[in-house]
Amino acid sequence: MRTSIAGNRQFCRRGLKHGFTLVELMVVLVIIVIMSAVVVVSVQPILRDAKMRAGCRMVASTLNYARSHAVTTNSATRVIFDQGQNVEVDISVDDGSGGKQLTPLTTEAGRRYSLPEGIQVTRVAKPGDAQEENGLEFSRLGQSDEAVIELTDERGQKRYVAVDPITGRCRIRTYEEELQFEAEQAEGLPTKPGAPVSATP
Repeated sequence: MRTSIAGNRQFCRRGLKHGFTLVELMVVLVIIVIMSAVVVVSVQPILRDAKMRAGCRMVASTLNYARSHAVTTNSATRVIFDQGQNVEVDISVDDGSGGKQLTPLTTEAGRRYSLPEGIQVTRVAKPGDAQEENGLEFSRLGQSDEAVIELTDERGQKRYVAVDPITGRCRIRTYEEELQFEAEQAEGLPTKPGAPVSATP
């Protein structure tokens, strides 16, 4: 049976299937991999900073809670930084023989918890005290020693939680702000008052 040339052309066009070649697919995959790598690299500093800020807020909120607990219960309350990553609130109770001993607080806000992964408390410094401690105590009036708690992440970035000795309130400072504060203290200049840090994120 004979067919026309036009009919053969239409049949070929209908039977032709379009698709992607292997080279085209490989190019698309390479572009996706490159873009994913760029996104991961750009997001990492943001995630590290977020973890550091979260760790500072956790320490600040625990200190604020310990101060409030000391005032409301009229008892000395201490915040312990155990092994760098663990934080707990201890209260002073009678040991039965007229002495006092520290006992961990078991309330939800005072219970022992760990800082975000990679964040550690590396130093609890008190001006005029060469010996570093692992905690900070609040009196019944909500006062404490002047102290600076240093937090460090896995890349060596630092932030500080500073505790005011009179009010017992704390502020979060960056590394640059801490250097400026120390320089002003060394020169005897008045430091700028800062607003207390909020315990909520």
